[in-house]
Amino acid sequence: YVLSQARSALAHVADSARQVYISRPGIVDVLVQERTAQLVVFRSLVENTTDSIVMSDFNRRISFANRAAYELLRGDYENQSLLGREARDFWPELSWEQLAEISTAMIPSAQEEVVEVSLQAREWRGELELKRVDATIFEAALSMFAVYNDQGQFIALVSMIREITEQRQLEREIQKSLEHRGYQVRVSTQVSQEIASSEAIDVLFERVVTLIKENFGYYHAQILRYEPGVDAVVLVAGYGEIGQKMLSMGHRMPLGKGLIGLAAATGQTILRPSLLDDPDWQPNPLLAETCGEIAVPIKLGEQ
Repeated sequence: YVLSQARSALAHVADSARQVYISRPGIVDVLVQERTAQLVVFRSLVENTTDSIVMSDFNRRISFANRAAYELLRGDYENQSLLGREARDFWPELSWEQLAEISTAMIPSAQEEVVEVSLQAREWRGELELKRVDATIFEAALSMFAVYNDQGQFIALVSMIREITEQRQLEREIQKSLEHRGYQVRVSTQVSQEIASSEAIDVLFERVVTLIKENFGYYHAQILRYEPGVDAVVLVAGYGEIGQKMLSMGHRMPLGKGLIGLAAATGQTILRPSLLDDPDWQPNPLLAETCGEIAVPIKLGEQ
């Protein structure tokens, strides 16, 4: 479409040139060759840019799309399947009214054949959701601007599209991580306040277990204390009914055995997101739904 429009303009320029330089046709030939070469270079740049470029006509039907646009919208480039389709086909319903408002501000009305030069720079930039041929939704950074010829007549509405789905997902994950980190800090502060205010150590253990389990959303939480006489870590507080059952059973873990015993023996935090076929894990029938485990040693000096 761009090429055909440019060729029409070129023909007009050439006709004018022939009238002016009718006695010197060689100059016209050079001019035509230069303009043609410029169009070839322009078309090559548009086709090979990584940004998706889509052009639509007065009726908002697609008149041109480069290769990147076909890849992004998942159209058939070889058969030029996007040509003639309405632009609204690629906008979710909630976004279509926004597109209509934007494009109406750029495209002159049916009676407005010629617009003022001051309106020829109409442009819109923003981020919104678009829809592919297969109806999947993606987030995009969109830049739209209207193109006019030298006489102020509307030629096309150009849309430059760049997918930003992964970028926005990463930003949301970072924000979620920051919020989670802030939440962890608040819980840690609450635990510190409990430590400062609790007089009985057993009450403190129970409170810390409850705070950790309920605020961090773990399946289960418990505290074990090292007992030199048995060379094992012995349960002193566990969450809920299961914790009480394990306390009444005298639950303990020898040093070096299981993830808890290993953490106690080495003084290092042990984190296993998946316990499937883990050789160090010691399953507990009371905690049958355990899928991952973290054991954190708490030391005072070297003890």
